[in-house]
Amino acid sequence: MNFNKENLRKKGQILRQSISERFTKEKKIIPNLFSLEITNKDIVAGYYPNKTEVNIMSYIEYLDTVKIQVCLPYIKKKDSYLLFRSWNKNTCLKNGMYNIPTPSSGILCTPSILLIPMIAFDQNKNRLGYGGGFYDRTISFLEEKNKILKIGVAFEEQKIASIPTMNYDKKLDMVITQNGIIK
Repeated sequence: MNFNKENLRKKGQILRQSISERFTKEKKIIPNLFSLEITNKDIVAGYYPNKTEVNIMSYIEYLDTVKIQVCLPYIKKKDSYLLFRSWNKNTCLKNGMYNIPTPSSGILCTPSILLIPMIAFDQNKNRLGYGGGFYDRTISFLEEKNKILKIGVAFEEQKIASIPTMNYDKKLDMVITQNGIIK
């Protein structure tokens, strides 16, 4: 099964790199993010786009301007879950592990909503990431304490027929693309 996932990852990364009209499609994804019912009681974990991930920074910046607490992930150890540091428009970023932009400092946060990038997804809201297991471990860790909303963000072209899953793989609550929201 891992061999199959690895093949899907390679194909998915090539596909994501080849998506045309990215900026136009990202502009259609952002209004779908705006339709989420987020309040100032929520803590939203976004991400700074890496490689060819969907750029959601205009939405993250908006949340900051309306005083909703935002955080970005960082990796402290390879086999651990993600940690999150608070973020605002004045936060300095540095390249962390795997050259992922991450806050250079900031208060540690426990998010209630995760916006999650991915390589591929299916109709059942299964997600294929880079294979490090960071989001699966993070979701498991966070769900031990509280209910969290897990939202995948991708281009519609990243949707595939089926993603093989293992018992540790965590399903998303919804996926947001330029074509709408899959619940």
